[in-house]
Amino acid sequence: QHLGSVVHIAPYTGDMTSWSSMVVGGLSGPCRQLDEVRPLLVDAFGEDVGGTGLLLDGHNAEARKGKHEVEGKDVNFLYGELLPETVSVVLERLGANLGGNILELGMGTGKVAFQAFLQCPNAQHVVGVELSSARYDVAMASADRLASAHGDMFSAYAADADTIAELIGQTAPPAGQAGSVARGHVLREVASGRSLVLLEGDLAALAGPISGAKAIFMNLRLPPAARSRAYAALQHAPDSCRVFSLENLTWEWTLPEAAVLHAVGEGVVRGETELYATSWCEEGYPFYIFRVDRSIPPSITADYAVEAVRDLYSQGFF
Repeated sequence: QHLGSVVHIAPYTGDMTSWSSMVVGGLSGPCRQLDEVRPLLVDAFGEDVGGTGLLLDGHNAEARKGKHEVEGKDVNFLYGELLPETVSVVLERLGANLGGNILELGMGTGKVAFQAFLQCPNAQHVVGVELSSARYDVAMASADRLASAHGDMFSAYAADADTIAELIGQTAPPAGQAGSVARGHVLREVASGRSLVLLEGDLAALAGPISGAKAIFMNLRLPPAARSRAYAALQHAPDSCRVFSLENLTWEWTLPEAAVLHAVGEGVVRGETELYATSWCEEGYPFYIFRVDRSIPPSITADYAVEAVRDLYSQGFF
């Protein structure tokens, strides 16, 4: 059971500002409109943009490559995407266009990261990381297609080891280890010099970029060991950073230290949240928003998570 209402998307009725003036002049906060960037998303990803069901490129890529080994076990990656209208609303709610980095942990084929890059001209960097090499390949090819179709606006190139090390703040561990990065690819906006950085590797590698994050997307379910690495990385986020998460951190927190994050909304511990349209549930699926604030006492701890879930079970919530 999840309580909440579906996020409704209001149509934009204002005047469009030209792309070039928005790049040069910048914005104080509001994101570019989805209608303006959707054609670029289609140029990058084709008609897969906004698709629903179980036959998206992210599903097909894994089907072609087969199973992957994660923590010593062969597993199939589940897959789903936020719809573009949902992403547009969430970017505003996270204040993603107010500077800093935007991160997507578990980017899949990269649609959210691309949309954030295109809609948020004030973001310094947008960084996406994906463990699945098959889905990373889709994201990389999409960056190349966009740069090829709009060479006056974008360039795309492979990131070398030095570039990756500079981004993540350290030399990446060897492939297969926690925090490792196998490959990197960059889409650069010519007019502004901003970059969308795509990484194939472990999401724990982003502890460095997280320290400058304004907004973080986490549309994924994690096995226990990976969850611990991800949550440890979130502890590096600066105050005022917001996290949009498929997992309810108030139920899932497992680190011995308290979280620096706090739920946005008093009902989150009871599963009360708005529903956001996704590729697997157009009617809306529950996601949760958290903010970083070290100036107030912790509200999310491992002990609290255990007690919260126990209380919900006793009330017949699950």
